[in-house]
Amino acid sequence: MNFYRCLICGEVYMGDAVCSNCPFCGAKAKSIELQGIFKYLSKIEREHQSVARKILKCGLPDPEPGKEIAGDDEMENLRAALEREKSATAFYAQAAKEAVEPRVKKVFVALSEIESDHVKLEGSRL
Repeated sequence: MNFYRCLICGEVYMGDAVCSNCPFCGAKAKSIELQGIFKYLSKIEREHQSVARKILKCGLPDPEPGKEIAGDDEMENLRAALEREKSATAFYAQAAKEAVEPRVKKVFVALSEIESDHVKLEGSRL
């Protein structure tokens, strides 16, 4: 076993060989600009899921079959990321509507707004 560092998100992982896709962020990007975008968003999304898990008192869901890793097509990866951002925006907006505590409502509204900004960022690259 060796240790490898993702060139996109910077996370270190252990394995027998270099992975074609990062096991943490799933990104595989050739352009420096997209590497930066995926790295930036990966860190933010980890923070979001940490906050949401604490509030909702739940664990991480299993990845959807076939969506665990990124493919070779950068634009397809960006489209997939955009769809996940849209889904997250809707989830957090719905959680804000259903929240009873004002602080929790405020957190979910903020997360939804941030995800909405990510949708604009990724949409502008397509």
